[in-house]
Amino acid sequence: MKSQKTFYYIALGFFAIAVIGSIINSVINFDTVSETFTKLGYPIYLIYILGVCQFIGLTMILLNKSHWTLEWVYAGFFMNYTLGALAHLAVKDGNGASAVVCI
Repeated sequence: MKSQKTFYYIALGFFAIAVIGSIINSVINFDTVSETFTKLGYPIYLIYILGVCQFIGLTMILLNKSHWTLEWVYAGFFMNYTLGALAHLAVKDGNGASAVVCI
């Protein structure tokens, strides 16, 4: 049981680093990210919404208050990364490997 918890916290650490990196990248490289969103056909204001939702989701995972909430947060991240990878594949922009790794 202890090894499962250890593995969970290690995986959670890597996931948290990926999410924080994504949020920081959206802030620092806003012009590049907005060009990518435009190329994918999404409005630029979606960058702010996704950043806030990712921050709230990561906070909810780290606080781990409710099992039900935790399931929905993980489902939201899964849908975000899956649909992001599919959007990149649809316009032939890379292979979506980074999103698949996060899933």
